[in-house]
Amino acid sequence: MVANDQANGWDATPGRLEFVVTAHNAEATVEACVRSLLVLGRTWRVTVVDDASSDCTGVVLAGIDDPRVRVFTVGYRSRARASNLGFRRAEGDFVCSVDSDVCYVEDRFDELVGLLSRFPMLMLTEDPADVEPRPVGFGAGFRSPRNSFLFSRRLLPGLAFAEVYPKTAGEDTDLAIRLLKAGVALGAVYGGYEHAR
Repeated sequence: MVANDQANGWDATPGRLEFVVTAHNAEATVEACVRSLLVLGRTWRVTVVDDASSDCTGVVLAGIDDPRVRVFTVGYRSRARASNLGFRRAEGDFVCSVDSDVCYVEDRFDELVGLLSRFPMLMLTEDPADVEPRPVGFGAGFRSPRNSFLFSRRLLPGLAFAEVYPKTAGEDTDLAIRLLKAGVALGAVYGGYEHAR
């Protein structure tokens, strides 16, 4: 059961925001991704999970000299497992999962974190038309989410992807469905990012 934040006097405003970035052979995009996160006003930490990269992803990450960035190198070759490691290691109050091929072009996180009082997990979209949050539920309006979520660790402390999916296939949709079945209020809203083209 998800706690009612207003009844408990929960205030989302002062919390620490941590990004969990999963990267596999992302040398061409990961630096721009991480740097776009570091300039956001609420960024407390960026945790990058370098998952079995055989290119220069690790070298690129080592060149980012900022104490808010930490890197874990693993050999899973699974976005779900890499994300889950990042979630387990996260120490922020609010966690946002990020793919290594996106850049944040608009800082909306003060507003987005505030929305966690209504939706303990937000699916962040790439569509600026989604500027107003909308509830996500089953039915014709359900759209498969992208792997970009913002959630409260206090309200969803055990959040994790199912690790049964190979590489990158369906773990984000599975997570959304499991949360909806458990009665968790999900919202979808524009996240302020765009994918590398």
